Amino acid sequence: MSKLARILLIVAGLTLTNGPAVAEGFKAGMWAGERFYAKSGKFSRCLVRKIYQDGTSLGFAINNFGKVEIWLWNNKWTLEKGKKYNIQFGVDYLRRRYIKAKARTKTMLSFIVSETRTVFKELKRGQNLYFGNANKTVLKYSLKGSSLALDKAMICYASAPDRKSVV
Repeated sequence: MSKLARILLIVAGLTLTNGPAVAEGFKAGMWAGERFYAKSGKFSRCLVRKIYQDGTSLGFAINNFGKVEIWLWNNKWTLEKGKKYNIQFGVDYLRRRYIKAKARTKTMLSFIVSETRTVFKELKRGQNLYFGNANKTVLKYSLKGSSLALDKAMICYASAPDRKSVV
């Protein structure tokens, strides 16, 4: 795992756990994965991520409540930390979902998926994930390898202490 990727994962853990995160890494094909713990030592999430040619990292996490989170970060972005952004996302030709993603930092957005089971299956089976915003900007990311990555994230989650429920 590159130094930059490791730093981004630690920042993701710090952002959502409100303190230093402890991470345990694993590989999932072309995706990298981490299990994060909060400062208190309790399980926080299992995250898998892939870095794309445009510099964007796409991550999928299963948090301690069994909910799927989607993460996007890119060092070129200049988001307003704490602001919520209206975006839409969808897998392949399937239904688009409209959500509010929160800027965790000036370069990172994340949101929790309300239809966890359905979206989890779509992400595993899909070819591409699309994001759009009010400016009609469309981002397209290949989901190649996501099935294995999400399987590994589920194994990570299932073996985690302090988890609340099952996806």
